[in-house]
Amino acid sequence: MSQSLLDSKVKAFGSSVMEIENAGKYSEFKKQVLTKISRFFDDTKDIQITIMQTLSELSKDPTLDGWVSGKNITNSQDLAVSVLELTKQLNRAKLENERLKKTAIESKKREKAVPVPVDISDRLENILGLLEAKYIKRTEGLGWETVDEKGNMEEVIIEYPSGFDPYYILDIDGSYNKFLIVSEIELDELNATLARIRILIRKYKHADGVPFHFVLAIAGEHPEIEEICGTFIANALKIEEITDKEMFRIEIWDENVISFFEEKLGLKLTSSSTKK
Repeated sequence: MSQSLLDSKVKAFGSSVMEIENAGKYSEFKKQVLTKISRFFDDTKDIQITIMQTLSELSKDPTLDGWVSGKNITNSQDLAVSVLELTKQLNRAKLENERLKKTAIESKKREKAVPVPVDISDRLENILGLLEAKYIKRTEGLGWETVDEKGNMEEVIIEYPSGFDPYYILDIDGSYNKFLIVSEIELDELNATLARIRILIRKYKHADGVPFHFVLAIAGEHPEIEEICGTFIANALKIEEITDKEMFRIEIWDENVISFFEEKLGLKLTSSSTKK
C-alpha cells in the first residue's frame, strides 16, 4: 500500500497496523518485492484497475503463447481452403442434380407418367441382412479386444455414433472384420453429414484393429459425390496424421451401387436372366 494509505491507517487504528517487532525483516522483504512487477495502491479500486491493465497488456504481448501454446495448434488455413473448394463442388453438384431432376420430370410428363419417389430404406435393409451385418444397439456399446505389441489383451471402447446406424461384420473366426457406420441422407444433407464424420474420425483415430466404413445411402445416381468424398477423407486423414489409408473410408451407396448389390446378392433379376 502507499505511504499515504499507511499513514491514514495509523491515524485510524494506531501503530498496531505497522510491523515494529520485525522492522528489519519487513524492510528487506519490501525491497525484494519492489524489484518485481509491483505497484502501490491507495484503495481497493486501484487494485482492480491495476489487474485489468496488466491483463490487457499481457493479451497484447506477441511473445506469449497463452494457456494453450499457439505452437501446438494446427494451422487451419489449408482446411479452410479445402472446405471452401468442397463447398463449391457440392453447390455445382446440387445445381446439376436440380437440372437433371427437372429434365426427368419433364420427360415423365411427356410420357404421361407420374414420377414415383424412390424409397431405399427397405432395399438397404435387405442388403445389410444378406451381408450378415449385425446392428449394434446403443445399450450394447461399441468395443472389442485387441492385442498390443507386448502380446497383452487390451479392451477398446469407442463412443456410439449418434445420428448414424452402426453395424459390424465378422470374419470366419468370429472377430470383427469392419464397422459399417450407415446413414440415409438427402443430397442437401451431405455437407452436414461430412462434418459429423470428420468429428468421428478425430474420436476414433486411436481405435486400432478394425476399419470404419461410413456408408452414405442416397436415392438417385450421384457419381460426382464419390470424388468429393474421396478428397474430403484424404484431407481429414492428412490433418489427423493417420497413415493407415484403409482405417477410414466413405462409401456412397446410390442407385448404381444398391442395384449392383441387389444383383450380386440375388435380390433382383439380372439383365442376363431377363433375356432368357
